[in-house]
Amino acid sequence: MASDLVPQAELEELVLRALFEYAQTESGMLATVEVGALLNGNFGDQRIRLALSSLDRGHLVRASHNAISGSQYSISETGYKAVEEDLLRAADRDDTSAPAANRVVGFDHNSRDYREVRKKVDELGKALRGANDLGDLSPREAAVAAFEVDQISQTLNQDFFRPVELWRRCRNTLKWISEQAAVAVVGVLATGLLTLLANLFGFF
Repeated sequence: MASDLVPQAELEELVLRALFEYAQTESGMLATVEVGALLNGNFGDQRIRLALSSLDRGHLVRASHNAISGSQYSISETGYKAVEEDLLRAADRDDTSAPAANRVVGFDHNSRDYREVRKKVDELGKALRGANDLGDLSPREAAVAAFEVDQISQTLNQDFFRPVELWRRCRNTLKWISEQAAVAVVGVLATGLLTLLANLFGFF
């Protein structure tokens, strides 16, 4: 769909999701033009500014206004939780209708999206083995979760696989970790990884 045909409400969702993904690896606030650079599409500063203002009114983003440097934005705690809830709901869906979902496909292992997923998988596996804060996960459950994350990693290392089969495993494992360790580091990592995987597979 052309950028100028995207409804404003949908653009607000895209902006919030982009800020959520940005928060997985970066901190700090972004100017309107920087938020626009995170989006796939040329929406124009005015539409993005309107989307950010609406999200600010809904307390989904934090805004800082300066007469000299202009306005800057970041996702708020409320916005972060809202995206997490959307991800967990989406993880309950059967996404066999997504592009290439039920076909055997290969991914470019050198692409930015793929490398970011690999990085997050490795971070989650290490966190499950070494983090002191595991939420409600017991040491035994954390060990099982780490094993399942390793299996996800092994599949991603393959030249070809079925995205829908891997997504179902990721959905079950990462949703379980997210729910059991919602406010812990491993829970945040699991939820962020769900986002990256869904984008990689074309489910969002």
